[in-house]
Amino acid sequence: MPLKDGDFPGEIPPAGASSMSDAALVARVRGGDAEAYQPLVERYQRAVLGLAARLAGRGGDPEDLAQEAFVRAFEYLGSLKEPDRFGPWLFQVVRSLHRDRSKRRDSERRALENRQLLLRWANVPGGEGLGSALYRLPPAEYQVLRLRYFDGLNYDEIARRMEKSFSQIDHLIRKAREHLARILSRERARERSR
Repeated sequence: MPLKDGDFPGEIPPAGASSMSDAALVARVRGGDAEAYQPLVERYQRAVLGLAARLAGRGGDPEDLAQEAFVRAFEYLGSLKEPDRFGPWLFQVVRSLHRDRSKRRDSERRALENRQLLLRWANVPGGEGLGSALYRLPPAEYQVLRLRYFDGLNYDEIARRMEKSFSQIDHLIRKAREHLARILSRERARERSR
């Protein structure tokens, strides 16, 4: 059988797979025929790449987003409730991945900005301001904020380092932020009353 554009040498496409419906191909993949996924990829790769390019915009990596979407769709194919709606479902997978990546990038950017801001004031053990307020926190609260904002660790890494659960770390960080806000609020009030 001659190779078509997109085929890989050594691979034999499933007989008649390209003419099968999405639902039939999904059923074959769910039944254990992983090779039946290739016609689905071929059928949707241009549209998925186009959507990924629109979502990623300039400077994005649409190929990576498209590839991850196909991998994710394959992994979660069992959760597809309407196999004949594979295409729209796949496009939703692309959008969800893009949204998750954007949130993660925004979160990382904000954490970096917060870390840079805190680092400017962190080495002020006496006097007023954030540096002095940090040193007045209880040791566990100071440690958790230092690990989060100065060392840039995520909650899971902090939990391992402090030998606590994720929820304990989440609670401790919230408590430390509130405590820090109260300390800074009192300092501002004291400054205004002078």
